[in-house]
Order: sequence, then C-alpha cells, then structure tokens
Amino acid sequence: DSPGQGFQALLCMLHRAPKSLAVSPGRLRSLSRLTQPAGAQAQRHSAWHLPRRLSWTYLAFGVIPIAGRHLAGYRRRGLPRPQALPEAQPEAKSSALNGVTGPLLLLVLAVLYGGNVPLLKLIESEVPLAVTAPELLLFRFIAASVVVLPWSVLNFDKIKAVLKPAAELAFWLWIGYTVQILGLEKTSASTTSVCFCATGIVVQLLELVFDRKALSPTVVGCSLGTILGICLFVTAPGSAADSLPNSLVERLLDIFALLSPVRLPHQRWLQNVPGEVLAFGGAALFAVHVWRCNRIISDGDRKGLLSEDDFTFALAATQSIIVTIACAGFTILDSPYSVSEQLRILERLDPNIWLQITACGVLCTGIPALLELFAFKVVPPAVASLIYCTIPLWGTCLGVVLLSDSFGLQSSLAGLLILCCSLGPSAFEIFSGKVKDKDDKDDKDKTASKALKEKAVPPPSLKAKNQE
Repeated sequence: DSPGQGFQALLCMLHRAPKSLAVSPGRLRSLSRLTQPAGAQAQRHSAWHLPRRLSWTYLAFGVIPIAGRHLAGYRRRGLPRPQALPEAQPEAKSSALNGVTGPLLLLVLAVLYGGNVPLLKLIESEVPLAVTAPELLLFRFIAASVVVLPWSVLNFDKIKAVLKPAAELAFWLWIGYTVQILGLEKTSASTTSVCFCATGIVVQLLELVFDRKALSPTVVGCSLGTILGICLFVTAPGSAADSLPNSLVERLLDIFALLSPVRLPHQRWLQNVPGEVLAFGGAALFAVHVWRCNRIISDGDRKGLLSEDDFTFALAATQSIIVTIACAGFTILDSPYSVSEQLRILERLDPNIWLQITACGVLCTGIPALLELFAFKVVPPAVASLIYCTIPLWGTCLGVVLLSDSFGLQSSLAGLLILCCSLGPSAFEIFSGKVKDKDDKDDKDKTASKALKEKAVPPPSLKAKNQE
C-alpha cells in the first residue's frame, strides 16, 4: 500500500526470479501471481501493484534510499539477502617465469647439459671397454628417472592423465639422443656441433609450415650468426702440446671414441648412412621435440583434471620414465652380449663410476629435462633452440678444465659471437619492452577466459538458489 512495501516486494521478486526473465513490471506482476496463492493474491494485490512506467528520477530518488533501508530489514527478519555473481579475478601466476627469467633459466640448463662432456670423459676413461654407448645413455636416464620416481608412484593418477602426450615427447627425445650418439660414432664431434645448430632453423620451418607463423628476421639472423660462430669455434686450435693436433672441440667432445670396440648390430644396419646425415637427423629430431613441447604445454590439460604446474611436472616425469624404458629396450636389442653377460659387466663397475653416472644423469640430464618444460611455457621454441646452441660452448669450457687446455683468440671470439647471437632475440625483446607487453596481454587473456567460463557455467550454489 506504500511505496516502501511495493519496493520491498520488487526486491524480493528480483532476488527470486530466474535470469531468463526480463526485469520488467509486467513480468514481475505475472511472477507474483504464480508464486502467491489465490487468496493471498486478492488480499495483497495492492501491495504488489507496480506502476506501468518507472521514471529514472523515481528510481534514483526512490529505489536507492528505500532499498537500503529495507535491505537492513531483511537481515532482521531472517530473509535472504540478494547476492550478485562473483566478479572474475585475474588468475595469479603459478611461477616466477616470464619473458626475462625464462631465457635465463634455459641458459643455466644449457650449462648443465654441457656438464655432460667432462663427466662422460671421466666415465669413458674408467668404464670397461665392453660398455656400449647406448648402455651409457641408459644409465644416465635411469639416474634421471630416480629423481621423479617417488613422485610418480604417489601421483599415479596424474601420470595416467598425461600418458599420451608424454609418450610422444619421450619418443622424440629418445630417438634424438640415440641418433646423435650413433652419428658421433661415424663423424667428428665438430661436425655434430655444427649440425646441432640447425635445430633453430628447423624449429622456425616447423612453425612456418604447421603454425603459419611468419619468420622473424631477428631470429633468422641470429640463427645464421650462431652457425657461423660454431663453425669458427670448432675449427679453432687449442694451446696444448703439439702431440694433440686436432681442434680443441674435437678433443673434448669426442666422448665415445673408446667405447664398444665390438661391432654392434646397429652398425650393420646403418653402415651405408653417412655420419653427417645422422648428426643432422639428431638435430632435426631435437627440434621437433622442442616444438612439440611448446605446443603441448600451451594447450595444457584439455580435460581440465590437472592444474598448469601439475600438468607440466607430470609431463616431465612421465617423459623421463618412458625414455628410460625405450633406452632399455634398445640396449637389449642392440647389444652383442646376452642379458646375463651385460649384468656381469655392470657388477664390475667401480662405485666411483656409478657416482659419476648418477651425477651425470641427475644434474646434467634429469633436472634440465624437468625444468626446461616450465621454461618452454614462456619462451618461444625458436628462441629456446637458439639458447641451446650454446651447449657445445659450455661443454668445451667445462672440458678445458679436464684437459688443462685453454682458449685461443679464435675460440674466444667465436664463443662471444655464439653467446651474442643465441641470446640476441631474448635481449631484443627485453630492451624493446615487448616482454612486459606480452606478459600483460597473457594476463588479460587469462582473465577474460576465466570470466567467460564463469558466465557460461555459474557456481552450483548460485544456480540452485536461482532455481528455487
């Protein structure tokens, strides 16, 4: 009968009405008739009466003060207070990785990968001659899998959720390592290092063909500069004695020269394949691995069962375990010895050798393989492959300590050229301000995506209240 009672009824009906009903006086009157008994409708008709036309002045000076007064009355009478849908909040970043820290992390991982060179040199000089190169690769990945095995056992459901994409990444990684090792048996370490630099170019071609992504002139120029730097670096002589006529890189990176003097089955299978083809094939397979890692991690868990970090960690853990299984199968098939003979050879290994193999597998294989997937979320695959082109440089630098050698002028200049070209695209984006703009855009995209999801699927509690 009074404006206060009328607006009180209006607010109650707005709270109880479904979203599909338009907020109009006519629909509110129809809804009031449906929700009230016939007798009550006749008695309270005047209380529910609404004017046909509500002016903006009436709303501004009538609804707001009266609504505030009667909302306080709802709380005293025990009536439910109208609630609005929660606003979408920006999703907090799960890690500190961005366009600046991502390339730096990959650079640190490249140094760790390069640490394989001195450790494998020490292992090579102490292991029995009956140990083959595929077996040494198997030992590395066994040590790498030990790091993630406890987590994998306790989180087996997460492992099953990423089994299919992890199996694909494990295939590219295993076959890339295997082909590279087989190529080192037939060609020089210098040639393998130069072919490895083709990884960046192959990644850019994959993005151009499959992702329809235009080539970046900066990345292309830096890729060519990196290849030039590697060519100068691998041909630079060391300052050691004249009894070592080979180049410095050749002496340090020729890791498997003393292993497996017995002819292995794969040597008969690949006897007509040039070593340069195997070296380039290994680089191309590594490029496919980097490219697919970026695509799979960007897509995330399409079923929505895992968070972003859980998906990445489970992917890395499952990948290491599957690569270990693949290496074990290839070692059994490619060995001239029986399984019992292989086990007897392993029993003769010194504990110091096992310690070196563990350090090589955990520090220089397992940890980098785990952390690089997190870095691939923020670093484009072409830029990541360029940073990994510094692995031969770091391997040689660490190996210099082993041979008590030193760098000459050509090696120093070539190494500086490699570093500048490998880090050039990342440095250009950082100093030009593109990294910050890109991170802000990613945050806005995540926030908008989350808001759309919340609008499309309201929370169950609010949905139940609206239905009531």
